[in-house]
Amino acid sequence: MKTNRFNLHEIALSHFKKAYRYYYNAKNILSKTKIEYGIYKDEKLVSEACGIGYLAVLEAIDGYLIQMGLSKDKLPTSIDRY
Repeated sequence: MKTNRFNLHEIALSHFKKAYRYYYNAKNILSKTKIEYGIYKDEKLVSEACGIGYLAVLEAIDGYLIQMGLSKDKLPTSIDRY
């Protein structure tokens, strides 16, 4: 299937939207934990939010790479390739 420039933009935009959704979810999770003396008190929620934030960054990178012309099947498949 041949992909034109419009389709690449649409695909990249979907990755950016997904990255934003992940970021918003991570921010929402962090807002649920208490902060005492500038330190988050619930390690589990912080860990979960960090993991989701990490996924948000990977999605944003995928969107950027697609926008730059890399085909979807050539995106990095492991963290070592990012």
